[in-house]
Amino acid sequence: MDGFEVCPEARKLSQHKRTPILMLIGLDRMLNRAPAMMAGATDLLRKPNMLAELRTILLENLRR
Repeated sequence: MDGFEVCPEARKLSQHKRTPILMLIGLDRMLNRAPAMMAGATDLLRKPNMLAELRTILLENLRR
């Protein structure tokens, strides 16, 4: 299973309805965020340059 299959399954579980889910995707997939967001992802990280993005996303989710 990939993230597009796992994410909706995780969201079906009550303990994961509000759990932040970050998908790690290739740059070519970043062109269209909609499929990941529709699958239930909270946000996306692009390979290979993801460390700065990861820090920003983690800080945003910790504030929530």
